[in-house]
Amino acid sequence: MKNKKGKIFSFKYFLFDFVRVTGAIPALVAYRVKKLYVTPAAKKKIKGGAILASNHIGFFDVSYLMTAVWYRRLHFVTIKEVYENKWSRMWFKHFTNVVAIDRENTSMSSMREIVSLLNAGKVVGIFPEGHINENDATKTIGEYKSGAVLMAIMSGKPIIPVYISPRKSCWERIKIVFGEPIYVDEEERKKSPLAYRLTLAQLLYDREKELQEFCERKYGKRN
Repeated sequence: MKNKKGKIFSFKYFLFDFVRVTGAIPALVAYRVKKLYVTPAAKKKIKGGAILASNHIGFFDVSYLMTAVWYRRLHFVTIKEVYENKWSRMWFKHFTNVVAIDRENTSMSSMREIVSLLNAGKVVGIFPEGHINENDATKTIGEYKSGAVLMAIMSGKPIIPVYISPRKSCWERIKIVFGEPIYVDEEERKKSPLAYRLTLAQLLYDREKELQEFCERKYGKRN
């Protein structure tokens, strides 16, 4: 399936684009995002449908990723609890392009909505840890849930692993590491769907750890 090109202007994304444009300069000044790439291949701009899979260190992770990938409209997967009242529903749905799911029992309707976005050439961000990681001061990456992998298998779109490094103070630059895209191996998937799903989930987690180690080699561990 060919990737569809997104329109530069769209009434559907008017509120989202308004927030993105007006918030761009304040975000750039506040975060001063430093983008790192593990290889030249990881530096290529994201084209077509893709899944951004990132660790989750705080409430501002969505805005960090939106600032880093400024040239694409991002949709995000979040837990249904953020839709508990109409104001949060309005904000997340129209200003951050969110798809809400039940992390304990993901429905096929939610998954089909996400896959539809990917097949339409959209970029979907997801935090596979399923919650903000508060394990310890070093922000060790927690166990990854399989949602990102299932999205990739159902859509055939690549997963781009991303690592957000926690900062010691608000004066420190936000550092975001991008890895090479992980593509679904259709032959392996056909041989053993369940086994391949587990293999792909482990590969994504291992890549995420590699990004963390890459960042720590350059800037030291977050203590």
